[in-house]
Amino acid sequence: MLLVCFGWGCQRMISVSKAPGGNPVARADPEHFAISFRICQDCHQNYCDRCLAGRGGLLRGPRCAECGGKLADGARRPEVWSRPKAAVAELHEQGLALVEAGQYAEALAVFDQVLGQHSGHPGARHQRGLMLRELGRYGDAVAALEQAVRLDPHNARALHDQGGVYRLSNQPERAVRSYDRALRVQPRFLGALIDKAGTLIDLDQAETALACAEGAIRLDAAGQAAGRTEHLRAQAHGVLGAALIRLGRHAEALAAIEIALSDGPDVPENYYNRAHALKELGRAEEAALAYRVYEDVRDRG
Repeated sequence: MLLVCFGWGCQRMISVSKAPGGNPVARADPEHFAISFRICQDCHQNYCDRCLAGRGGLLRGPRCAECGGKLADGARRPEVWSRPKAAVAELHEQGLALVEAGQYAEALAVFDQVLGQHSGHPGARHQRGLMLRELGRYGDAVAALEQAVRLDPHNARALHDQGGVYRLSNQPERAVRSYDRALRVQPRFLGALIDKAGTLIDLDQAETALACAEGAIRLDAAGQAAGRTEHLRAQAHGVLGAALIRLGRHAEALAAIEIALSDGPDVPENYYNRAHALKELGRAEEAALAYRVYEDVRDRG
């Protein structure tokens, strides 16, 4: 049997086998399979041994990153599964369902209920910050996400999300600091690298932005990126192209933007930058057509 590890950014599967010492295929491929794992007694999420390394303290072992519940050895999985999830875990799942439905105010109320029952619930604290962001309460969102990080200093996602809130509230310098904090927790966090690069462009720091974008592309090409990677290759090349335009390297910028457009969703800024690069390269007719495409994509968005 294969189980999913709930650790953020983890690509490993958890192998459960009756074979002595575990499944031999899994044992031979520790980069992709874990044999040793733990299960949360409250929300029933599974964590491989690597995702728990370095977590916890001197007086207690690691806790569930989602709900803060106690973890049991994976061998106790049938026993844990035989019991219902904790009521607070069920309530948190109701909040997540409301998030999926786009009912952010209602979800916020549920996460507040969760925190009323369990103030140390990391997932609810993080989600509360995201809901406050969706409701335009940026100052409260920043504070809530900081509280999530205090609960779980390993929570690079909360720091990344905090950076996004700072960008939304036109505080780019603070956004960069939050992205840097996220990258100190997880240096391979592709999304944080890309968003840091984009923010540095806003701050007219194109050389530093270029280095961030190139680092993100190298991580992606090596298959070493942590976290969600969907469309991030395209985003990295889009940011790379924007930085190269700021540096006057229009031919290189055009090549990067073409990759972004071929690999990812329609982002108006990429079409605009493509048109600008073509114009600077003296390709006037292509630039005029590209500007019309940009306007069409912008108006549809």
